[in-house]
Amino acid sequence: MARSRLQIPEDYQPILADLLSLSDESIEKLNAAVTNLPPGPHKSGFSNAIADRVGISNERAWQFVMLLGMLLRVRDQMELGGDAFIAAVEAAALSTEEANLHPPAVDWQRARRILGSLLDGTPSLGLTSKAADLLAEHSRVFCTARILTDLRPVFSSDVGVRPASFLIIHKLRLGYFENGELHHAYFALDDEDIVELQKTLNRAARKAKTLTEFVTGTGASVLDALTHGD
Repeated sequence: MARSRLQIPEDYQPILADLLSLSDESIEKLNAAVTNLPPGPHKSGFSNAIADRVGISNERAWQFVMLLGMLLRVRDQMELGGDAFIAAVEAAALSTEEANLHPPAVDWQRARRILGSLLDGTPSLGLTSKAADLLAEHSRVFCTARILTDLRPVFSSDVGVRPASFLIIHKLRLGYFENGELHHAYFALDDEDIVELQKTLNRAARKAKTLTEFVTGTGASVLDALTHGD
């Protein structure tokens, strides 16, 4: 059997075993999903769409997408052809201590066909993985946003008197990833700030529309997160 410097990370070993244990029907659905889904900039949207089409949990689909994306990146780095790379994956799997990657738990003749069809028929997954990696090449990556709105009383010098005035204060909470960890930052906003923020977002949306029209005019495409229903 071909020797290879490829190694399967320990965290991915049970995921690979789980993938190879899928029924023929589930493999067929998975293959159709990763082949027919359009690419997007986020792996989460891609994996959620796969989960719906295959009938598996979002978490399980996410693990499969991460595994296949990792294998595609390694294949590009190793510059190996399809059959040679599949042989390298098999050799790496059989060199692990994960029992479910060894016969009789895995029929590697069947496993080679599964991996070959998934990795060779997934241009959308490859583009999605590369786009997601490009988005992540920043020190901080946006995750979530929420605005909390409060009504605050303004008391006079005599706090025993009911306040006659109130302030509406908004608190913007931004969630972002930094070095793989989720963090939050908080900003106080008033109504004028909300209007200014809306103007800024609307301007960004108009710029994105202009750039999209330019790119599509060249015959290329823009990866759209909305394609997968995020």
